[in-house]
Amino acid sequence: MRKLFTGVLIANLLFEGWIGLILLFKISPDDSDPLGVHTAWATDYAFAALVIASLAFWVWKNRYQRNIARLTLGILSSFHLLLAISTGMAVADGDPLAAPIIHASLALLSITLFATQKQWADDLA
Repeated sequence: MRKLFTGVLIANLLFEGWIGLILLFKISPDDSDPLGVHTAWATDYAFAALVIASLAFWVWKNRYQRNIARLTLGILSSFHLLLAISTGMAVADGDPLAAPIIHASLALLSITLFATQKQWADDLA
C-alpha cells in the first residue's frame, strides 16, 4: 500500500502538473470567447492544478506518517472526486472522457488508501 500511495502522489504530480502547465502557457483568448471567461477559467484551474500537484513536494519526506497521509489523502480524495463529477458533467457538453476517468481513478485510489491507512501508515512516536 505504501508503494500505491507513492504512485498516487507521483501520478497526481505528473497529471496535474502537466495539465496546469498546458493550461497556463497554451491558452489564449479567441473570438468565440469575447469576455475571456474560458481563458480566465483555464488560468484559474491551471494554478489550482499546480497547487495540488505540488502537494507531493510538501509531504514527500513524511508521507508515511499517519497524520500526514490522512491529510494528504483527504485533500486528494476531495479534489479528484469533485473534479470527476465536474468533468463528468462536461462530457455531456462534448468534452473528452479522459479527464473524468483520470479524476475518478485517482479519487477511488485516494479514498481506498485513506480507508486503509491504519494498516500501512506509521503512528507518531
